[in-house]
This record gives sequence, structure tokens and C-alpha cells, in this order.
Amino acid sequence: MVCKRYEIRRGQLLYRDELQFRSLIHELLWKVMMRGKGFYIREMRHN
Repeated sequence: MVCKRYEIRRGQLLYRDELQFRSLIHELLWKVMMRGKGFYIREMRHN
């Protein structure tokens, strides 16, 4: 499992979430799908 934190933004909507993916391929597909919907995705660092 790949576990990463993201900041997801679209217009005035902003939220931060920790997501789990089964593999890097699933993560890439999710990013492409969300960018196609107009979301801006930024990966956050773990502190």
C-alpha cells in the first residue's frame, strides 16, 4: 500500500487528505482523473 498526503484544490474549495493506494499505477490514474475534473493536486510532506 502506498500512503501519501495531498492538498486538493478546486476554486475556493481546499482540503487536505491522507490517501492510500494499492500501487503507484492506481495513484497515477487517480491523479490523471482528478486533474481532468479540474482539481489542483499537491503532495504534502510527512513531518
